Amino acid sequence: VSFVAYLASPNLEIWTHVQNEAGDVFLAKPEMPDSTLLHLKPGVRGLFYVRYYLGSNLPVLYKVRLGMDAEEDFALLQAYRASSNMTLESIVRQVSANMEAAAKEEALTVRTFEDEYYKILRIRELEIRRSMLIDLTERMGYSGLWDYFDFKQRYLKARGMDIEDSEIPRGPSEGREKLWHDISGELKKIEVVLKARTQ
Repeated sequence: VSFVAYLASPNLEIWTHVQNEAGDVFLAKPEMPDSTLLHLKPGVRGLFYVRYYLGSNLPVLYKVRLGMDAEEDFALLQAYRASSNMTLESIVRQVSANMEAAAKEEALTVRTFEDEYYKILRIRELEIRRSMLIDLTERMGYSGLWDYFDFKQRYLKARGMDIEDSEIPRGPSEGREKLWHDISGELKKIEVVLKARTQ
């Protein structure tokens, strides 16, 4: 199934005359499309929002959600379609409350891991410290060392489109993956010291 819609490029100095069903006429301030739409490339998959251009029957793209954002919006739409007595607004509020509760729980879990990490750093015996850091990494749900290339691929996938390398962060700034990043750095340092001792 294919569908054609247009990408508007409104003149911000021109306000359109719009008439409603009651016959009232008013000026409608032009809305610029989502800036993400200006950087799309062929083949990009996402959730595209379309509405008719003011005073016409021309379908116009005005917003796009890509990657994880698209998946979240699509899940909300599916829940709305499956519900017979809930408004979309109430579903959004419920999902937002669930996400907030999950975020608080995750923050507490990460704080516990961080406390354990700093306790492990006080251990003087490097072999024991390394073993405990590896165990902590696995209990956090990761395997091996943190890798920038894998992080970059996850970052691009989550956003659903190619972006400039300069716009991709050099690493995670918070949360569980940031701790994994720090643990990996510590493990690399330990490996260098242990290797030097054997030479």
